[in-house]
Amino acid sequence: MKFHTLLYVLVLLAVFSTMVLADVKSGHYKGPCYHDENCNGVCRDEGYKSGHCSRWGGACWCDT
Repeated sequence: MKFHTLLYVLVLLAVFSTMVLADVKSGHYKGPCYHDENCNGVCRDEGYKSGHCSRWGGACWCDT
């Protein structure tokens, strides 16, 4: 039983650690982010795969 609990915790840590590392705030996007297309273009120029605006329209986040 303890082994299954340990395995479950390790899997959760692995999943959540990759989720945290998946997005990086854009270093070049200026102003509030409301349009994913603009953010995506800036992120691609920075060398990332893609980009999207945060849910509440504050920041541009790039996908690694």
